[in-house]
Parts: sequence; structure tokens; C-alpha cells
Amino acid sequence: MNNVLLINRIIPSVDDERICDITFVIGDMNLQQVHDKIIKVIGSSEYMDLSNTEINYNGFTTRQKAKVIPEVLKNLIDNNLKVYGVYDIYS
Repeated sequence: MNNVLLINRIIPSVDDERICDITFVIGDMNLQQVHDKIIKVIGSSEYMDLSNTEINYNGFTTRQKAKVIPEVLKNLIDNNLKVYGVYDIYS
């Protein structure tokens, strides 16, 4: 049996006010320093906070408006985190 992951298409400029559970897939999550850096970045972000974020084995999921995705992504990259994917799982 194949594992299938259905995701929603997100266009931040069109879906700007839609609230999404955005998952960011981050590289090297097995390293404690990457985990700590994610917590630091989330804590210092004007768009995210730890109360609406779940950190897991391959990245984190946060509940946000679609329009902030580009800013969150820029913040992660500016902090030298390896971002391998960004998606909203279909529910």
C-alpha cells in the first residue's frame, strides 16, 4: 500500500487571511542545536509563538495566516536553518 499525503495549495497573496496549519520541514532535526535554534527563532518571531506551534522529529507545524508564510520562511533561512518543505496538510 502506498502512503499518500494530501496537501492544500496555498497562495499567500490570494489566501492571505486564511488560517492554516503550516508545516515546515527542517533538515538536521536530530541535532539538539537545530532544535534549540528553532525554539529561539519561534520565540523571537513577531509571527509565531510556542503556544500555537508543535515541534516534531522533522520540523514544526504552526497555526498562521497564509500571508505570513513568506516572512516566516525568510526568518528561518536568515537563521541558517535548512528548509526542505512548506505545506498545509489537507484535512
